[in-house]
Amino acid sequence: MPGDREQKIRSLFHEALNLKPAERPHFLRDRCPGDPELRAEVESLLAFHGRPTGILDEPPDFAALGVTTPPRRAKYEPGQAQIGTRIGPYLLQEFLGHGGMGMVYLAEQQQPVRRRVALKIVKSAAAADDILARFESERQALALMDHPSIARIFDAGTTEDGRPYFTLEYVTGVPITEYCDSQRLTIQERLRLFLPVCDGVQHAHQKGILHRDLKPSNILITVRDGEPVPKIIDFGVAKALHRRLTDTELETAHGYLIGTPAYMSPEQASTAGEDVDTRADIYSLGVLLYQLLCGVLPLDPGSLREGPFARIQERIARDEPPPPSARVVRLADPEEVSRRRRTQPRALHRLLRHDLDWVTMKALAKDRSRRYPAVSEMSADLGRFLAGEPVQAGPPSLRYRLQKSLRKNLVPVVAGAAVLLALVSGLVASLNFAYRAEQAATAATASADFARSKAAESQKLIEYMRSVLLTASPHTDGGPSRNIPEALARAEDRLDQILTAAPEINAAVRLTIAEIHHSLSLFEKAEFHAQRGVRDLQELPAPGPELLARGLNILALAHSEQAEFEAAKARFREALAIYREEFGEESPRVFRILTSLVNVAGETGTFEEATESFRELIAWQERVEGERSLAVGRSLIGLGHLLAGNARYDEGEAHLRRALDIHRAHLGEGDAYTAMARYYLGSLYRKKENNAAAAPLLTAATDSLVARLGPDHQYTLMAQRDLALALSGLGRDAPAESLFAETLEQQRRGEGDSSLAVGITLLFQGFHYRDRGDRTRALACFGEADRIAGELFPTADHFLKEAALFELARIDQERGDWPGARRRLEACLEQRRRLLRWDHPRTIEVLACLSRHLVAGEELAAAEPVAADFFLSASREFGPRYEETRAAAELNLDLAARRGERELAHRWRAWLDGEAESPPLPGARGG
Repeated sequence: MPGDREQKIRSLFHEALNLKPAERPHFLRDRCPGDPELRAEVESLLAFHGRPTGILDEPPDFAALGVTTPPRRAKYEPGQAQIGTRIGPYLLQEFLGHGGMGMVYLAEQQQPVRRRVALKIVKSAAAADDILARFESERQALALMDHPSIARIFDAGTTEDGRPYFTLEYVTGVPITEYCDSQRLTIQERLRLFLPVCDGVQHAHQKGILHRDLKPSNILITVRDGEPVPKIIDFGVAKALHRRLTDTELETAHGYLIGTPAYMSPEQASTAGEDVDTRADIYSLGVLLYQLLCGVLPLDPGSLREGPFARIQERIARDEPPPPSARVVRLADPEEVSRRRRTQPRALHRLLRHDLDWVTMKALAKDRSRRYPAVSEMSADLGRFLAGEPVQAGPPSLRYRLQKSLRKNLVPVVAGAAVLLALVSGLVASLNFAYRAEQAATAATASADFARSKAAESQKLIEYMRSVLLTASPHTDGGPSRNIPEALARAEDRLDQILTAAPEINAAVRLTIAEIHHSLSLFEKAEFHAQRGVRDLQELPAPGPELLARGLNILALAHSEQAEFEAAKARFREALAIYREEFGEESPRVFRILTSLVNVAGETGTFEEATESFRELIAWQERVEGERSLAVGRSLIGLGHLLAGNARYDEGEAHLRRALDIHRAHLGEGDAYTAMARYYLGSLYRKKENNAAAAPLLTAATDSLVARLGPDHQYTLMAQRDLALALSGLGRDAPAESLFAETLEQQRRGEGDSSLAVGITLLFQGFHYRDRGDRTRALACFGEADRIAGELFPTADHFLKEAALFELARIDQERGDWPGARRRLEACLEQRRRLLRWDHPRTIEVLACLSRHLVAGEELAAAEPVAADFFLSASREFGPRYEETRAAAELNLDLAARRGERELAHRWRAWLDGEAESPPLPGARGG
């Protein structure tokens, strides 16, 4: 009998509800033998009770929206059997999906109007009371609202067997994030699609409805008349703010989350009885905005699905995500994320920095009193960003607002100025050369030709910039909101009509256009036009050298901005050779190229290449600007820091002391640059383990940076971190630990729990605990630093990554985990050899540890080449009679003895005793 079966479902549901979640599958397997339908019904009720899901969590495939992912189907679909039947005036045509409390169908209404609807119906007449109450609550919530961004409810009723249902607008759409990625929408286009979502949520709040489960699968994008339209669906866990939606009071069971953890505010996740209000939905919108901007969620969704309930709550309440601009540079595949936003990684970082960071992080504030008080205010801030106006979440400084004012009027300012400049340039050039031609009859023909050439170039630029200006006019179809990049893109179509048959004039126009695109961070377009211009010039028998060098420079800059560093270096060098020959060594053009080469070498070059670039730049500055100029002082800081990082301490110290003297003389003791020179000098002494010299320098630098930049500035915190480690080296544990804790707190508050700054501070803190013999806390610090390094640099080498590997390997050795230690030491050695000089002391440190590890483990064949490299590297770096070199020789002697190679052991002993001039080794291995 149907009634008996419904009663059995209800009974099993309540019995399972009293069990622990881990016990329920065994219980249902035992109580539902041979009846998968019965078990599925109970499991679906339990799933709803534990974590409500959306009515269309598994949306169908909509190829028209550019999405090719096929719909997912469960192995057992209880709703399929109802296809072709009627519920009231509705014919069920397709089963769309199911949640915990109901099933959703595509249905056709035939009377009194003919239309397609989504019909949602409770699964079972025997559904638990709370499920029926939630179903009725959703129906009432939808009935209260009428907004184009919210799916409308049409009808409601009850079936013959007592199951309530309702029909609503059928949304043929896909999740908003999936749509944006599939269509490669720009950041601005994503924001324009996000704003109607905000309006819909604001409408719900005005009606007293809190959604509580805003996420991509509940915000679908459908296409109407060729335009994307967002629709908010699934108010199944909605809450009334000022009224009761049903006669039954809804209660949230203790220990269950209402909503989706990855999109849930801290107060919504709490079971402490704290009430939620509209700011919980604002937090969820902040999560969605974060995902739209940088392609990932603020918090790791995996960590919010695993572990006990209390751990999930703790992570939601505690873990601080980095701002979107900081997150995009640490993604595993930033190129792919940027491609889906039709930009480049660096350009995306710049676009998100400041305004969009501020808006997003204000919405995501853990303390709800710091969030936007209403969705409308968040929406207004995003509208200000799109209009080029200051956002309210940003700093109220005059400089910031002035910058925004200029950017807002960028179209008339830039285009108008460019047109005026081109007009004036063309007029002046033409008059000037006409006058010269008239005054010098013998050169009349040449001057006239040159004048005509310059006038033609100016005329073409005038025509091009006029087309940009007209395109950006508020009278065009784009309206007043059209910005410079869009105007340039439209003007591109007219470029072929503007250019002439003269290659040099075309090249000059192309290079100007490339410079305009570069200034607007449109680097792909800048590279395209610069390449075309340079190619046209290089095909000429005698191209103008100044114009060619200019083209090579702008092409190199475009390469550099897109991380094409090798190509950038080659083009910079070509331009440098031309400038030196045409304008002389002291030309400012030479200085600009030398500066660019230093920057590029710092990104990808070897230590030798980077130091050579610095020396070349400093030599130019000393010759042209003076040996004690501020420019020289600032370059010396960079070179000194680079040398210190590569254990060239004596030379690095000389440069940093000279930089400190220059800045003190020009700017005084309290200047930020003086403080930075002092900081890097103190950091050098700390690296040399001369903490007595490092501590006073780092203390003075920290005090100055606090005064000049504030206590939470990154440079202040860097100096403070080094000071903590220096104090630790002096045995001053209490102030060291206090500084470490303070630094970590500031960095986590400003950059999140997984920033590079936090990782390095944890590494330094681990050094402190390691030296105190506190293995437990040292392991925690090094393990967390290793996790952060893995997240930030999944495929690339980095100092943090190799340093954490080395320290964890040493702890593995102490614990007797020999395979784990060897694996980490070998990985660390590979990274240090790529990052540092082959004979860098830190590379030698790993060689020493690995070779001793292999000898101690009797892996003698594997130890032989490592021990030989240990000795060769130490002798090259420190000299043949240095302590570390002798230790390497003694290790090789021990290894030869263990292998039974008596003659080799005898020769090692003779060298150690000074009886032989050369050690018994072949030439240098590897690098």
